Amino acid sequence: MEQTSADHQSGEEIKETACQVPSPWKATTLQDVCLGSPQNGAFIKKAKFGSGILYVNVYDIYQNPVLSSGKVERVEWDDAAKERYLLRNGDLLFVRSSLKREGVGQCCVIANLEEPAIFDCHLIRVSPDSSLVEPLYLAYFFLAESQRRDLVSRATTTTMTTLNQNTLMQTRVFLPPLFEQRAIVKVLDTVQEASASRQRELALERERKTALMEHFFTYGTRGEGTKQSDIGDIPNGWDVSALADVAVISSGGTPDRTKAEYWGGAIPWVKTGEIRYNTILATEERITQEGLDNSAAKVYPRGTLLMAMYGQGVTRGKVAILGIDASINQACAAITPSDGRLLPRFAFYYLQFTYERIRTLGHGANQKNLNSHLVGSIQVPIPSTEEQLEIGTVFSAMDAKLDAIEREIGILEELFGVMLQQLVTGGLSVSNLVAGENG
Repeated sequence: MEQTSADHQSGEEIKETACQVPSPWKATTLQDVCLGSPQNGAFIKKAKFGSGILYVNVYDIYQNPVLSSGKVERVEWDDAAKERYLLRNGDLLFVRSSLKREGVGQCCVIANLEEPAIFDCHLIRVSPDSSLVEPLYLAYFFLAESQRRDLVSRATTTTMTTLNQNTLMQTRVFLPPLFEQRAIVKVLDTVQEASASRQRELALERERKTALMEHFFTYGTRGEGTKQSDIGDIPNGWDVSALADVAVISSGGTPDRTKAEYWGGAIPWVKTGEIRYNTILATEERITQEGLDNSAAKVYPRGTLLMAMYGQGVTRGKVAILGIDASINQACAAITPSDGRLLPRFAFYYLQFTYERIRTLGHGANQKNLNSHLVGSIQVPIPSTEEQLEIGTVFSAMDAKLDAIEREIGILEELFGVMLQQLVTGGLSVSNLVAGENG
């Protein structure tokens, strides 16, 4: 059979990379470790969605090396050809076409399916030969950054970005012995499970914080009875006040973007996208003293409470506290308590709690914005200073724990990415694990 230019190029790539993998690894192609031919999935009209057989689409497999069927949609489909599209445990699915170029080539393995499922027309199904390759090893292999870039580079783009079957099957694969593949999978699974465990803990801690907010802002910390107010039930000893009656509401400005001398200075400058229920310790942009002097921007001291008055998506209505002296733009409201009755940290947590109510205050035809007047009209509870301190301290401790868990997750994700790349290209050996299992 005459070899195509695409086949020839893939063969050359394999020769070039064969020396880069350790013995007894092999550099081969996906075609050489799969059974039968690749297959595109079924096209289903939206009207058929809702109930019936499981239907795996591109969104189910993004960044998921193993398919979780819990979130998979269902479709009504009685087509006699459905047998052709039934998935089997051990199958691999690749994203064949996507509006987003980086989505093409995403891969996952089908495992532990407890009921029949079919797959979408934007996916390609391949069936690995389990005598040559561990399916999950292949899924991990194609999740590695270098392999992702390789697959994306092979795709073509018109209206959508597409990876054809032949190109996919000629993609190079680095293949260690089967027992080593399984050891690599075990190592990566361990890191993934550690990350998943921390993700579950993070979700539980967030739920706990939400429940405690509901309790504290309804019943307080003193065990007293409650009364009706403009903001719902609150403890008998609490008052309610508009923000404008207990704080000064102001905003900032943006120096002229065409003046280079106004930007890149020493003064931190906060944008609404940086307001996300956090303590702001650094900013993406900084302005000069000249930029400050020639604009409506002003510097607010550390401890100032900020609110995003407008912004895309969920930004509007979010709050943050300055951990540094910083200037802000005109889309940020600075809330500075004026008479000592309201503590910024307490207000920070209450405004988190009442976020959805705050967003209903916005106005505008295309984007519902807040302004200083509307921010000042927000009703807030006023407990005693001591109780505000107690509540702020409790939630600050909870936030510290949430931050610590998020940092651990970030470290585990970074570790996974580094180990993944090194393990599936032979840069990191699992020989000790292999020896332990086979000794």
